[in-house]
Amino acid sequence: MDSSYLIKIFDCQITEEHAYIMMELCEEGSLRKFMKENGAIPEKKALEIIFQIAQGLYVLHNRLKITHRDLKPDNILRSEGIYKIADFGLSTTKSYFTGNCGTPVYMAPELHKN
Repeated sequence: MDSSYLIKIFDCQITEEHAYIMMELCEEGSLRKFMKENGAIPEKKALEIIFQIAQGLYVLHNRLKITHRDLKPDNILRSEGIYKIADFGLSTTKSYFTGNCGTPVYMAPELHKN
């Protein structure tokens, strides 16, 4: 399944000690880096970014039946001006979704337990 808004994985090799994943190179860095370097994002640019992320999420949720569970600016990478969802370490299929996980600072407040 091809989507311009998801990081592409080309190959994976697993040894007894390590897993090696060959994926698309995104030289422009993360959305977090972009926000840090540029400050406030103009509304038109923010809409463009959100649209691209939403397109990627559509493919993940509706076509691949995958829930990312750790979506944050660090996990959105840029390549040639296109924003791509990356880092699927906490992802799962919708049918097996249980419990809360993710980066606490990006989680909804109601998911935090006192």
